[in-house]
Amino acid sequence: MAQLHAWDVIVITCRDEPTAGAYEKELKVRQAKGLIAESTRLLAVADPDARVGSGGATLNALLVAAELLSSQDGYTAVTEDVLKKSEGRPARKILILHMGRDFPFDACSRCFVSIPGLWNVNDQSHLALCSVMTHLDYLLYMLDRICAGSPPGVWVSSSDMILFDKNPAQSGPMINWGDFTGGVMAVAIPGSKDYAKRHGVYRIGEQSEICDIVFQGNAEQIDACSLDTGLVPIVSGIVFMCPNTASKLLDLQSEPPLENCTYLGIDSGNSPLNVSLYFDMLLSLAKDVSQAEYEAGSRPGTYGQGSAVGPGSTHTDSNAEDRRKARAMVWKRLRLAGVTMHAGLLSNLEHDYIDLYPRQYIERLQRLGELPDVVAGQNSFVFGRKTHSFVKEMDKLSDSSVLVNCLCSAVTTVGENTVMMNCRVEVPGTVSSGCLLNSVTFSEERCQGMPSPFIIPENTAVLSFSQRADSDSAVVCFGTKDELEGTTESGTFCGDSWAAFFQRTGIASSDLWDEDCTKKTLLNARLFRRGCASLAAVLWLSGGCKVASEGQLEAWRAAERVSIADVLPAVNVAAEFSSRSRLSAEIVVAVQRHALHTCQPLSWVSSFRSTARNGHADLLFTMLDGVASESADPGVRARALAGIADVLAAVAGDGNGLRSGPGANRGWKAAYKQLQEGNVKEGVALLAAEREKWMNSRQALCGTAPDASPLLRPRELLRAARHYEGAAQILISQAVKTAEQFATIKHEEEPVPMGKWVKVEAPARADIAGGWSDTPPITYEHGGSVTNVAFMVKGKRPIGAKVKRIEEPLLRLCLVSAQPIVVECKELSDMEDYCIPTAKAALLKTAFYCMKVVDLQSSVSLRDQLMSSYGGGFELHTWSDLPSGSGLGTSSILAGVVIAAILKVVGHAVDKDAVTHMVLMVEQMLTTGGGWQDQAGGLFGGVKISRSPRQLPLRVEVEPLNLSEETLREFNRRFVVIYTGRTRLARNILQEVIRSWYGQLPRIVNTAKALVAGSEECAEAFRQGDLEKVGACMSRYWEQKKVMAYGCEPDTVRQFMKALKPHVYGQSMAGAGGGGFMYVLMKEPDTGAEVAKRVLDESNITSFEVYGSALDPNGLWIEVEQ
Repeated sequence: MAQLHAWDVIVITCRDEPTAGAYEKELKVRQAKGLIAESTRLLAVADPDARVGSGGATLNALLVAAELLSSQDGYTAVTEDVLKKSEGRPARKILILHMGRDFPFDACSRCFVSIPGLWNVNDQSHLALCSVMTHLDYLLYMLDRICAGSPPGVWVSSSDMILFDKNPAQSGPMINWGDFTGGVMAVAIPGSKDYAKRHGVYRIGEQSEICDIVFQGNAEQIDACSLDTGLVPIVSGIVFMCPNTASKLLDLQSEPPLENCTYLGIDSGNSPLNVSLYFDMLLSLAKDVSQAEYEAGSRPGTYGQGSAVGPGSTHTDSNAEDRRKARAMVWKRLRLAGVTMHAGLLSNLEHDYIDLYPRQYIERLQRLGELPDVVAGQNSFVFGRKTHSFVKEMDKLSDSSVLVNCLCSAVTTVGENTVMMNCRVEVPGTVSSGCLLNSVTFSEERCQGMPSPFIIPENTAVLSFSQRADSDSAVVCFGTKDELEGTTESGTFCGDSWAAFFQRTGIASSDLWDEDCTKKTLLNARLFRRGCASLAAVLWLSGGCKVASEGQLEAWRAAERVSIADVLPAVNVAAEFSSRSRLSAEIVVAVQRHALHTCQPLSWVSSFRSTARNGHADLLFTMLDGVASESADPGVRARALAGIADVLAAVAGDGNGLRSGPGANRGWKAAYKQLQEGNVKEGVALLAAEREKWMNSRQALCGTAPDASPLLRPRELLRAARHYEGAAQILISQAVKTAEQFATIKHEEEPVPMGKWVKVEAPARADIAGGWSDTPPITYEHGGSVTNVAFMVKGKRPIGAKVKRIEEPLLRLCLVSAQPIVVECKELSDMEDYCIPTAKAALLKTAFYCMKVVDLQSSVSLRDQLMSSYGGGFELHTWSDLPSGSGLGTSSILAGVVIAAILKVVGHAVDKDAVTHMVLMVEQMLTTGGGWQDQAGGLFGGVKISRSPRQLPLRVEVEPLNLSEETLREFNRRFVVIYTGRTRLARNILQEVIRSWYGQLPRIVNTAKALVAGSEECAEAFRQGDLEKVGACMSRYWEQKKVMAYGCEPDTVRQFMKALKPHVYGQSMAGAGGGGFMYVLMKEPDTGAEVAKRVLDESNITSFEVYGSALDPNGLWIEVEQ
C-alpha cells in the first residue's frame, strides 16, 4: 500500500506506561492499514516523570529512539552515530510527537481526538480500508506536506494545534531547503498580533535567522516581531534538527543535570528536572539572546522563571541551580558549537491552538467538517460534518451540527452548533443547540430519572471518561460557554455564576475545594460522583435539565467526589480506544443492515474490511446471518451471504490465496440442501455452524484432534468464503427462478409423429452495448439493458439441434462434433448429474427435466414416465459450428434451441419470450448462472434491445428495432467478425464481477449505470441509422467491459485493435472478453476482410481468422420433417 512520509522512527511521548501501550497499539493499527510505512519503527514513550517538561520529554524520546536504532545497527551501547549517515546507510528521519497536557474534551488526548472526517487507504487491487479520522491522522498528513523535501534529521512536533492549509492544491515543498546548511529549522506560521498575545512568537532577522522567542509578550514585544504583512510569525510547535544538531542534543542525555530529564536519570535515583524545549533549549540559539539572559531563565515560558536564579524572585525553586546548570550546558554544547536556528515561514498555513474553551472547540470541529477532501498518494481524507454515523431520522439533525462515530438507533433531534462524538443514543431525546457530547451512552438504564424523551439543555457539555480504577466511566458536565480555568470570582458553571449555583443546589464552596486551594476553578472543583454514570445525577448539577431533584443533594454529599482534574489522569485510554472501535463496528452494522433491508446500494468493502481488521467480525457475522434468515427477498438473502464471504476474506487478510475456487466440500452439503429446498433459516444456521468449525477447529478440516486453542488460518477462511459464495449463488438462482412465471408452456397441437425429426437452428449473437447489465444479481438489483444483433456465420446459423420421438423408452443424447458423444439415459439415476456442468450431456438432461418431460423426483421409473406420457423416448442431437469459448453466446443459445426443439416435438407452442425465460431456468438448474442477453440475442433476429427492470420477479422484455433497409444493408457491409484463435477464459470472471457488484465498488456500480445508458444510446443510434455513433458505442462498451472484468484484453488483441483503430467506427471483443471472437464496424463498406487481413499481416499476428458474417433477420428457425 502507498503511505505518507516514510519515517525511520516515529516516537509519541505521553503521560505514563498504560497510555504509552495504548498509543503504540493505535500507531500499529495505522501502520497495518497503510497510513504509516511498514518499515517505520513505532514507539510510544512514557515521560520518565510528569515534571520533565517538553524539553525533557524530547531528550528522553530521542534517547529511546537512539537506543532502538543502536541495537538495530548492532551496537551494544547507545551512540549518536545512528542518527548520522554511515557507509551503506543514509541518515535517519525521526519524528517525535508530544501529546502534551490532559485534554478535558476528549479522553484520548488532543492527538487522538476524533475529527469529522474519514481516512481511506486504497491499494492497487481496488481494496480499501477506512477509519474515522483523528487529529493524529490529519497531523501526519500535514507534517508530510511540511516535511516534503527536507534532509534527514529529527522533527519534533506538538499535537496541541490544528494546522489549516489555505492552499491544499499546492504541490512541492513548503520550505525552501536550498539555503539550509544545518542546525535547527523552526517552523513559523503567520498569525495576528491579537492571537500572538496568548502564544509564542519568533523575531526573525533578514537572513531568516531567529533573533528571539517571545512568549505571551506585551504589545511592544509583539510589534517588534512584525512581518511586512503586519502579521507575526507564530511559534508553530514544529522544529527540525539536522543529524549533527540532534547528535549534540543526544549527547546531553548523559550530562548532569540534564540526565535527570531521561528515564536513565530517574532510574538512577535522581529527581526529575523540568526543561522547556523552547525556552530552556532552543532559546540558546536565538541570535540576539545573550548568555547571561538565557542562563538566568527569566523568560516567560521557561521552567522556574521568576525563581531565585532570575531577577525579581518571589518564591523558591528547589531545582533552580540544576536548571541554571542545564542551560549553561546547552549554551556550551549548542550555541558555542556554532549551531544556528532559522525560521521556515509557512504563509499558506493557519495555526489554531487547541485551547480549553468549549465554544471555540465546537467551532473548530465545525470548520474541520467543511475542509475540502484531499488525496495523498493512495490515502484520502474525506471531511464532512456527518461522519460515520447512523441516525434513524436524518431530517432531525441541524445542518450546522457535527456527528462523528455516533449510533442513534432511537429518534434523536440535534440542535444547531452541537457536536456529538462517539455517542450511543438508544432512547428518544433532544440534544439542544450549542452542546458538546463525547463518549456518552443514552440508554434506559443511564437515563433513569430523566424525562422521556430526554432533553440536554442548550450550551451543555456532557463528557464520559473510562477510568482505570472504576468499572464504570466518569461522566462530567459543564457549560460550553464556561471558562474551565476561570476562578469562582469570574467564572461560571453551566452558565450560572458560582454564587447562583451554590444557592440553587445547596452545595457549598467547601464541598468543592479545600480551604488551602489558592485557585478555585471549574477544572479542580470536586463536582462529580466517582463511578456514577447516571446522567440524571450529573445533569442535576446543570440546573437546566428537568430531572428529579429529590434526594440528589444527599446522594451527592454521601458519595466520593472527583473533579475534572482528578478524572483526566485516571483515564483508561486503552478502554476508550476499544470502546470507540466497537462503536464504529456497531455503526457499520446498523448502516449496512438498514441498506440491506431497504435495498439501498451501499458499498461495504472498506467498512467490512476495516471492521474485520479491528477485530469485530463477530458483529458483522451476527448481522448478516440475521438478514439472510429474516428477509423474504431472495436477492437480499443472497447479498447477505455474499457479505459474509467478504468478511471471511477480510479476516483472512491480503496475500493469503485466491478468492475464487471450488465450493463443494461435503461439510457444507447439508446447509446447501436446506437452501435449495427453500428452508433458508435452517440453511443459514447450518452455514454459521460450519463457519465456526472452519474458523476455530482444525478437526473440521482434516479430521485431527481438536486444537488446544482456536486457529484462524487464512487459507481455510478463504475456502469458507468460497462456500458462502456458493450459498449465495443458490439464493441468486432462487431469485432468477422467479422468472418461471414468464416461462409458460402452452399446448398447441399434437406431438410430432414418431420418427420425424424436428430441426431447430439459431444464429450467433454479437453484443454491441450493455452486456454485464443482464447478469444476476445486477439485472434485478439495478436493471439491465443490452443492444445486440443476431448474425449468421459463414452463411449459416451455427447453433442447432434436432430431436425425434423414438419407440425405445429412453433418452438418447448425442453431442455432434469431430468426436461425437452419445449418452443414453434409461434410468432416473442416469440423469442425476444434470446439475454438474462438466457431466456429459448435462445441458440436454437439464432441458428435459426443466420442460417437465421427466420428473426426477417421481417414484415412477424413467421408462414408465416416457411410455405413459409419450409412448416412447427421445433422441436429441446438438451441434455448434463455433469454436469453444467463442464469446458469441453459444451455450445459452444452444439451451434455447434445445428447449424449442423439445417443446415442438411434444406439441407445445414455441414462444420466444417464454423460451428466453426458460433458458434462465435451465441455466440456474445447471448451476452455470449467467444472464439473459445471449438467448435473447440469438432467438430474436436482427437488431434488438432487451431490458429487465430493477425488480423481482425477473422479467426480460425484447424490443426488435425496426431499421430501414439501408441501415441494415450498410451495417452488413461494415460488420466484420474475427476469431482471435484463443479460447475465451471466462473462468472466475463472473464470480469476480458478482463479488465486486455486491461490494458496491464505485467502479463497478458506475460502470453498470453507464452500460445501461450506453445500450439505450446505441439503440437510438441504430434507429437513426447513425452507424458512426453505433461504432462509438461499441468501442465505449469495450472500455466498460475492461472495467467490469479486469484483464480481459489479451496483448495480441490490444495490439490488433490499436492498429485497426484508424479504419473502424468501433470494435469490441465478444462476451466477457479474454479470447474468442471480436467484431468491428468498418468506416468503409466492403473493406473489412481485406483491411483486417492486411493489419494482421503487418502486425505479424497469425492466429486470427476473419469469418464471413451477415445479419439474420429471423433468429430461431424451426423445421419439421415431413
